[in-house]
Amino acid sequence: MIEARNKVVEAVKQRKENIEKYGKTKAYEIFRRRIARLKKPVAVVAATAVKKGTSRAERRKLNQIKARAGSKAVVEARKLGINPTNLKKKKIQMALKKYQIRLKRQRIARVAFEKEKAATNAIKVAKKAGTASGKAKMQTQRASLSSSLAMFELKDVYSNSTLLSSHLPPALSLSPKPDLIQGIPDGITALVAPVAAYWIMSIVFLIIDTYQLAEKYRIHPPEEVVSRNKASFNEVLFEVFCQHIIQTFFGYCLYLYDPKPMTGYEDFQMWRIKRSLPLLPSWLIYLVYNYLLSGFKILVAITIVDTWQFFWHRAMHLNKFLYKHFHSRHHRLYVPYAFGALYNAPVEGFLLDTLGTGIAAISTFLTPRECIFLYTFATMKTVDDHCGYVLPYDPFQIIFPNNALYHDIHHQHFGIKTNYSQPFFIFWDQFFKTTFEGLDDYKEKQRQITLNKYKQFLNDRKLKNKNRKSHYQKIKQIATKFYNSTSDEDDSDSKKNI
Repeated sequence: MIEARNKVVEAVKQRKENIEKYGKTKAYEIFRRRIARLKKPVAVVAATAVKKGTSRAERRKLNQIKARAGSKAVVEARKLGINPTNLKKKKIQMALKKYQIRLKRQRIARVAFEKEKAATNAIKVAKKAGTASGKAKMQTQRASLSSSLAMFELKDVYSNSTLLSSHLPPALSLSPKPDLIQGIPDGITALVAPVAAYWIMSIVFLIIDTYQLAEKYRIHPPEEVVSRNKASFNEVLFEVFCQHIIQTFFGYCLYLYDPKPMTGYEDFQMWRIKRSLPLLPSWLIYLVYNYLLSGFKILVAITIVDTWQFFWHRAMHLNKFLYKHFHSRHHRLYVPYAFGALYNAPVEGFLLDTLGTGIAAISTFLTPRECIFLYTFATMKTVDDHCGYVLPYDPFQIIFPNNALYHDIHHQHFGIKTNYSQPFFIFWDQFFKTTFEGLDDYKEKQRQITLNKYKQFLNDRKLKNKNRKSHYQKIKQIATKFYNSTSDEDDSDSKKNI
């Protein structure tokens, strides 16, 4: 006690002398260093011993010295923002352990990110040099780094507790998200996939048409494709090709300004959700965040696409200028087929299809992979709506009420002012009462129209038109005979008068 008191008193006296020599700041710095050299019990006892008889400022400094000379658990607990007086020793040790784990994980994640960055730079150098071997080597190194980091996370850090149930947030280690197809960015895949799906699906239906593989499911007879349609097959292919060039160019311009997708923040976001909603189970948070949230965003985007296309499509029919100069080209196909799904004027194709899906994707913040699904799915649905078949196990025609039959009515003379909805749902037609009602007599008890009933309806219309034409011809013949007879009588009367 006396030795400790003497050492502290000597340090205080030396501090007063140093204030006169070096100034106040440097004197206090020398004083802190000198006290810090003392062992922990000496400092604590000395601080307690000289507490009495000193000024308030000196007692405050001595309390600071006591805190610095205290146990590591207390110091680290205070760094974490924990008041050690309100916690037991075990809780302090647990907090310290978690803090050390977090530091260790952040350190390893930082090292891994630096190695990842070095690997990507090496790949760029290898690409410039044209060495494929260097590229492959760096890619394998990247894969091994990511796998080792994952094994560390599973084994060392959270071996006894799950990630989301931890009281400490997971470390953020952002890195570029790997592409769905190696070597091709997801943004480019989102542009290529719908074009490839369009041509592949249309070729499949062309094979079905050519070899007559599903004639009993065909809506119109095959000879009507040539007799009723006003556009040739080559014209349709040319317009579709132009449409794909326009949408690919527009999408590529947007891709150049899109930020590169990153990964490594998902665990932190799920941890925040778990902290704010602790009653939700971890598996439900994982399911909602990784799958259901993406599904909901795509559903909202589909609704936006339907709304956008309905109002523009309806405007194209109600406005004579828009219909004459743009939309009438699509209605040159009275008997739709798969390749004619995107047979539009370039302005209409850009306005309805390209711009509509682009606005839907941007407004719902879709990721590149979600854009791949939306663009490809919407393209396949559009091709299926124009295929000219009602196939029995077609999921597009089973799930969605807006199917090939529904859209085929819109391409006919009698239904051109109805059934504007496309390509998924029909709620806007139902809201504005623009659904075709001429098939009510041909509906069975089920809600959807069957193919046979629709064919029966078309045949009945043909018979009615034929009967009407024959009736008009008979009336015309009777009228001509009556006219000829009256003219002959007039001629004879005029001759008698002469």
